[in-house]
Amino acid sequence: MSLTPLADTPPTSTTPSLTLDAVVIGAGVAGLYQLHMLREQGLKVRAYDNAADVGGTWYWNRYPGAKFDSEAYIYQYLFSESLYKDWSWSERFPGQPEIERWMQYVADRLDLKRDIQFSTTIRSAHYDEGRGRWTVRTDRGEVIDTQFLVTCCGMLSAPMENLFPGQASFEGPFSMMWLVMPP
Repeated sequence: MSLTPLADTPPTSTTPSLTLDAVVIGAGVAGLYQLHMLREQGLKVRAYDNAADVGGTWYWNRYPGAKFDSEAYIYQYLFSESLYKDWSWSERFPGQPEIERWMQYVADRLDLKRDIQFSTTIRSAHYDEGRGRWTVRTDRGEVIDTQFLVTCCGMLSAPMENLFPGQASFEGPFSMMWLVMPP
């Protein structure tokens, strides 16, 4: 089983430069959670993200009006009472800047950044059934040998382009229907 390579550049090495128990791809809401939980189980784990900092969707999507589409408490991590009790949202559907601050708060409180490699893209991952391990390659030429590969890439960080005829040339009005629950 292989992930489709993201680039046509050949790997610079076939010898693992790092051996881990687990690799997490992404440092958004799910990636931070997975990194924390895998560390709690005593695994040697590292997360990789092509962004320069934590946030996932909330790092990349900084357009005016970007907000949670659900009430903020739904996104809280409930595995640590102090983690969610020590943070207060300013509104029910907070905007991107506050969400990004919350993700920084989580990463700092759980000391997650020491196990995250930023500005790094996973180029390929190949599973060797005989060994029961993954060989993961980064855009920096690193080769990582790992037992577990956890993909937390999200679905909202990459533009959705050219999905249907005329999308690129559309110049008409854009509208979205928002469902807002009464207070």
